[in-house]
Amino acid sequence: MKRLIVVLLSVFIVFWAFSYDYVSVFKQGEEIFFNSDNQVNAIPVFERIVQSYELGELPQDAYPMYMKSLEYLCLLYLKKGDSESSKNMLIKIIKVNPAHKLSRSIFPKKLRTLYSNLKKNLVGYIDVKCPVPDYKCIVDGKDAQKDESGKIPVLEGKHVVEITKPDYSTVKKEVNIKVGKTVTIDAPIIRIKASATILTSPQGVKVYLDGVFIGETEGSAPLDYLKEHVDTIQSLGVTPSELSDYFVINNLDRGEHTVELKKDCYAPLKVILDIKELKDYFYKPFVLNRSVGYLNIESGVFGLNGDVFVDGRRVGSLPILKLEVCSGSHTVKVAFPSGFFIKTINVSKDEIVKVNAIPKPSLLYVGTKPLKSGMVNFQGFEKLLVSSLKQIKIFNASYNPDYLSSIDNLLNGEKNTIEKVKQDYGQSLIVFGIEKRVRLRRYIDFYIFNTDFFKIEKITLNPANMEDVKKLISFISNIPQMVEYSADITVVRDPSINRVVVVESNNDALKCGDIIVSVDGKEVHTEKEVYSSMKSPSVKVTLKREKQELTVDVSVNKRPTQIRQNLQSLCYNAAYLYYVSNINNPDFDDVEKNSAKLNLGICYLRFGMFENAFDVFSTVTLPDSPGVSAGTILFLKGVCYQEIGLWSDLQMLFKNYNFNKDATVINSHGFKVKDLIDFTHAYLKAH
Repeated sequence: MKRLIVVLLSVFIVFWAFSYDYVSVFKQGEEIFFNSDNQVNAIPVFERIVQSYELGELPQDAYPMYMKSLEYLCLLYLKKGDSESSKNMLIKIIKVNPAHKLSRSIFPKKLRTLYSNLKKNLVGYIDVKCPVPDYKCIVDGKDAQKDESGKIPVLEGKHVVEITKPDYSTVKKEVNIKVGKTVTIDAPIIRIKASATILTSPQGVKVYLDGVFIGETEGSAPLDYLKEHVDTIQSLGVTPSELSDYFVINNLDRGEHTVELKKDCYAPLKVILDIKELKDYFYKPFVLNRSVGYLNIESGVFGLNGDVFVDGRRVGSLPILKLEVCSGSHTVKVAFPSGFFIKTINVSKDEIVKVNAIPKPSLLYVGTKPLKSGMVNFQGFEKLLVSSLKQIKIFNASYNPDYLSSIDNLLNGEKNTIEKVKQDYGQSLIVFGIEKRVRLRRYIDFYIFNTDFFKIEKITLNPANMEDVKKLISFISNIPQMVEYSADITVVRDPSINRVVVVESNNDALKCGDIIVSVDGKEVHTEKEVYSSMKSPSVKVTLKREKQELTVDVSVNKRPTQIRQNLQSLCYNAAYLYYVSNINNPDFDDVEKNSAKLNLGICYLRFGMFENAFDVFSTVTLPDSPGVSAGTILFLKGVCYQEIGLWSDLQMLFKNYNFNKDATVINSHGFKVKDLIDFTHAYLKAH
């Protein structure tokens, strides 16, 4: 036993010296008090509890342990032979709470009698006369308690007494208490509000009164209610164990009040309370009906698998069929090896929603790092920016300020930080800002790069100008169409007749000099209107030729488009992720897939990754014709050879090309391939 005491005291000293866990310390003191051969060893433990509470070092929750510690100290001092200290503990108990009752199980009758006699010399009494039951009496701001006499014992002196009850008026009086005397307080409180008592099935239902959240039903229905309302419970068809405890809605004025009951996976219930009298209303239990739907989540790319997460919880691998979810909004995320699919899905009751998951890259905005000297208020700018980023359709946009402290690591391309982003968001475009000062004005440098390789881009904006958000959004999302539709004609507008005229044609249906009146029945007056009206595979063109009006069928070809490498407003990091995620898009035809590969290679060129660019260009198959075609690929391969310095390979590339005389390098208005080859051979021969 002595060994036990030594161990317990050692533990107590550790708690005292380091992390003062008052609950554990109190329990250690009780262990000594009840199980030790020498109980007085617990005195330092309980003295510590008392001292800490009185100094305000412990929370109000520690009050029961504080009072219990005073009781233990009273007994321990008496056992030690210190009757004066024991008496002082009893006096302190009375002064802290005059209505406190000593535990009969551990206090002998002698001490209880002493306690009663001490109280008589310290307290007077308040006798409350109130016609309303279950009222509350508050003395000097604290809840008062009655003793066995039915009166409220208080210390001698002046006190402020309040008699109150929810939905009733309050009586407040100041009284002067003398030892041994009783002061009677009449408290004719009257009702000024109504109340409504409800129960719900199930428990845990959120309650809103006139649009304001007021609490949540909890607990179990009281036994007396279950016994008295058997018929009601059976008629509602609910299980008694699912009924909540009473939930009281107080402070109701006369008139109608709207109560809304809400719980996840249950249909919300709206109830109108018609309060005609100021009284207590009691309603039958309100029963919420379960409301669930189902998700069928499948891969949109044949043979591509991925892990599925719903509202952040992993639910398995693709495909996921008839997954039960609560009706409402859910975030579905599928992690593919090549990217992520993220979408918010709304599910109605009993609805089966099919989700076709196709991966696309993420856009992660991590926030803006402010100046050390203080931050200009650009919260409105940032709020608009986050909202606008989420509207970019080619990305799954997210905002995570947890990475704000890692901006320096991101700016320096720190590998571990970037890998953490890839782990959380997959293949991503990372965007962040750094605030700076220029001539007393503050600007933000926005940095943009992708997680595949560190090739950073920057754009500077003014946070005081909301229009600058559009510049950043345009910078990121200005990706050209994958394909264009061409009838192999060139037109110009003749202002004298307000019509467009064909000036060059490789289409058998149209001749130079034809005046185009309409396309598919819609009049055209500008070059843009003509080009935008071309739809594959053909259109009907009404034209004037040699004073005759004709309608002819004009064939239209789908052709890939190409990024202009000098287009400064284009964010190549965003373009790279867009194209690399679409080269195997199941919704794309061969022309679109080859266009994605072509532009992916151009992004590699932009970043100086010539080997990657050459490998991609080698997989592109385009026809040998005017416009963006095989001639374009030939030229871009030549750029790769030239940048690496492989001149002999460049010559061999051109020498082996069986060119079409009409094939072009870039587009229908660019160099002919033959001219490019002739120029290159002449240049190399001269040098």
